Amino acid sequence: FYGMTAKGYGMAQVLREMNAKLKRILPGDMFCCALLVNLSMQRGAVEVWNGGMPDGFLLSSEGRVLSALVSRHLPLGVLSAEQFDDQTEVWPLAPGERLLLMSDGVLETADDQERLFGEQRLRAVLADNRNPALLFDELLDALQRFGGRARDDVSLCDIRMLGAQLPQ
Repeated sequence: FYGMTAKGYGMAQVLREMNAKLKRILPGDMFCCALLVNLSMQRGAVEVWNGGMPDGFLLSSEGRVLSALVSRHLPLGVLSAEQFDDQTEVWPLAPGERLLLMSDGVLETADDQERLFGEQRLRAVLADNRNPALLFDELLDALQRFGGRARDDVSLCDIRMLGAQLPQ
């Protein structure tokens, strides 16, 4: 990833190489879920490839869900080079809009009765948010109030599109 991006390879080429390498080195029962994004301030856009990760969300500057970044691909390392699909989706991303991305550990956090935090609770936190600057903390608070145990890593990523900076 680092080597290819430093040399200027595009997202599709990087994905294909990562898939091929993981297909070669991983045991047959292992794979790598991944969500890759390419943010462009100049184009005001985000390019997304989601392979096996939970849906991410494109949020307005007010915190409304504009779109779900749905997993449309199998994880890396599953398919052969001929079968692998490197097609991405491109979404406009205006200043103030943001991406909320997460690992499956968020949705799969379970309480004492083995109920999962799940997508319904996640979407309720998103819908109830009135101050976008607090959304990340509100989601962490909701997980803590849920009282669950994380079965896997709990990773959250909140990426905000900044306006183009003018030279001074």
